[in-house]
Amino acid sequence: MRAAFPGSLVGNDSGGDPACIPDMTWEMLKNYHDLYYHPSNCAAYLYGQFEDYAAFLALLDGYFSAYERREFTRTDANYTPIAEPVEQTLPFPVEQGSGTDHAAMVYYVFVCPGLNQDPREELVLNTLTGLLIDDASGLQQGLKAALPYGTFYSYIEEDAPESAIVFIADSVNAGDARTFRQIVDESLAEVAENGFPQDQVDGVMASMTIDTLLVREQSGVGVEGVIPDLAGSYAATGDPWSYVDYIEALDSMDDWNRQGLYAQAVSDWLLDSRTTALVATYPQPGLKEEND
Repeated sequence: MRAAFPGSLVGNDSGGDPACIPDMTWEMLKNYHDLYYHPSNCAAYLYGQFEDYAAFLALLDGYFSAYERREFTRTDANYTPIAEPVEQTLPFPVEQGSGTDHAAMVYYVFVCPGLNQDPREELVLNTLTGLLIDDASGLQQGLKAALPYGTFYSYIEEDAPESAIVFIADSVNAGDARTFRQIVDESLAEVAENGFPQDQVDGVMASMTIDTLLVREQSGVGVEGVIPDLAGSYAATGDPWSYVDYIEALDSMDDWNRQGLYAQAVSDWLLDSRTTALVATYPQPGLKEEND
């Protein structure tokens, strides 16, 4: 995130940077809490069937009414958009004697300026990631042939100043980064030319739809499953129903492929992009002891 979005807040680790934590003071912690932990800066969702949901709203109001309303705006004043491809290789600390074979990760990020202003197109690219990384996809087949020891993922990043499509290679070597990028680029070119096989789209669409439906069958799903997805998507997009829109979009995947929307989206947003970041992180034995 620091490479793809220089200076942005998304470059911060929510758990804190271990190198900086010792410098934190009690006043810094208290001021942060006082600034952000406020009812005007929260989202409250009620999930389930209610005979009298107004009673729950009254319960919330019993707490929230004790506070004065504040205006919160999300700013990212230090963010500087990239204009050219970025490449970085960075170490992470492990203990002396740790194995280093196939212990690196590679991230290939496509920053898509303006995508978060087009909700429909964002849904197309969001569902596209599921097709690209499906076991039957040309991308997965190419990656498994070239890097058989790796595991591969893709998702849409919506928390950043601009939406981005992220490809990840796990359990690889840092030297595999350019091979990973080449295979991803070649697979994207194939999709831009021909779209996806319709049977693959139908299978992925059915699988993703079933997965989202089964979440509701799990115990404690309101807090543990659906609510974090609803709230997280709201925080990222500013739309309280964006997660619901994504669920409904799953039913459109086969039509979008037939209409050529996936091929067009790849061509418009990903193919030959200049706003990319290729970052490899590799283990450096002994760095953990040095940092400690």
